[in-house]
Order: sequence, then C-alpha cells, then structure tokens
Amino acid sequence: MKRFFFSFFLVIFIFLGIFLLQEKFGLFSPALGGGDESEITEISAVGTLKSFGSFAAKGAGTHFIEKTDGSVLLLTGLGVNLDPYIGQKIEVRGRMAKTPSGKDLMQVISVGPAPVEKVEVTPTDPQTGEAVTPVNPQDTSWSPFLDSKLGVSFQKRNNWNLKNNGKTLSLELLTSEQKRDLIDIKRFSNPEKKPLGQQLQLLTKNLSPVQSKIGIDGLDALEYRYDIGIIEVYLVRDEYLYMLSYAPFQKVSGDVHRNDFYELLSTFRFVPIQ
Repeated sequence: MKRFFFSFFLVIFIFLGIFLLQEKFGLFSPALGGGDESEITEISAVGTLKSFGSFAAKGAGTHFIEKTDGSVLLLTGLGVNLDPYIGQKIEVRGRMAKTPSGKDLMQVISVGPAPVEKVEVTPTDPQTGEAVTPVNPQDTSWSPFLDSKLGVSFQKRNNWNLKNNGKTLSLELLTSEQKRDLIDIKRFSNPEKKPLGQQLQLLTKNLSPVQSKIGIDGLDALEYRYDIGIIEVYLVRDEYLYMLSYAPFQKVSGDVHRNDFYELLSTFRFVPIQ
C-alpha cells in the first residue's frame, strides 16, 4: 500500500512539474513541434528592446523588440534575463511559439549586439568635393548616359570617371601615361535666344570655326580646334548655349581619345530638361 501511494504521488509530482514548466517557458508548446527537438528551428531578429513591465500579460511575453520597419515581436526569455538590454538595439535568437491569443512569441535563448549596418559611401573628388561615379577600369564598352538636369544624353565608355556638380559634366579618360584627358559638357544661359554665331561673337575666339552637324538629330554646331589639341563644339538650344569640349592631358596623347570624343558627339542629343 505504501508503495502504491508513493508511486501515485510521484506521478502527480511529475505531471505538476511538467505543467509548471509549460506555464513558465512553454517548453512543450505545439508551436515547437510537440517537443520534438528535430523539428525546432531557431530564428533571429534585430531591433530595439522594450519591456512591458507591470503590464505584461501571462503567456503573452515580458518584452518586445521594435524593428526598423516599425513592426514589433513579442519576447519571453528562456533562461535569459532580458532586462539588462532594455533600450538597446540587439539581435535575439530563439524559438517561435504562440501566445494564448495566437500572436507570434519568440522564446529567446540568446542575446547579442545588433549586426553593424553597412553604410554606402558616395565617393567624391578630394579637391572639389564633387560626386564621382566609380568605374571598372577594364570595362571599355559603351553604354547610354542621360542627364535630365542638363537636358542631354549620349553614349560613353564605362571606364570613364564621371563627375557632376549640377552645372558641368566632366568625363575623365585615363591615358596610357596614367594621366587623364577630359571631356566637359557645359550649359550657359542664352536668355535672348541669340543665334549661335552671335553668341560666339561675345567670346574671344581667334580661330575661324568649322560648321558641322552632330548627334543623332543632326544638330547645327560650330567647332573650334586649337594647336594644343583642345576641341570645342558649341550648340544653341532655345535659351541655352552648350559647349562640349575635349582637352588632352598633353598633345602627344591627343590621338588616344580624340576618336572617342567624336564617337560621343555622334550619339549626342537633347532631351527634355527637368
């Protein structure tokens, strides 16, 4: 008889222990696969930890993290004290369960610092502070380029460095001497909408220009060529005067990219200004 009562109370004690563990930690919650460890999957979440404090409801979590997208995830520590991390941005790892009302609840088994976010830095020219588009020096293929602020589009090689200060587009062309030839595209105001010839009379020019047509649309242009290898091409568009120029680092390198400059001119066109 004593053995019977001992066994009976032992069984009662075991079931009571299981009940208390379930109430405190949810160790045998159906959401965890009925206690089958092979079916349990740990996940992680990152956010700022906050506490429910005295408002915590039984089985509904003691804390929560607020993610960067504004959503929240309910938490309860599974042998982990979460209080020291309140107010900090952390990464929690644990197992997912459900609250009595059916909401997602993470049973946290470990806490660590939030991963460092990778910040994208826009490269700039150290002298001018202008934004510089990074390029692959080995990629010499051509691709279209459009600038709606200047109102121009054209084809350029992918290994040309591009700088843009909002008023001037500068293309840097690496030469064999590790120096850079330059292609600039500038826009000037022409409020009186003067014809191209009259506009250029206002500029100091000791050379006679060459009349030509450039671009996809056969735009009227005047071209100036200088002994030092510089080429300037001028066009008029309504209240604006455009100058497209090519300046080699030194004259001996002029032939390296002169043909590229004329290739750019052949693809040039005006686009709507925004």
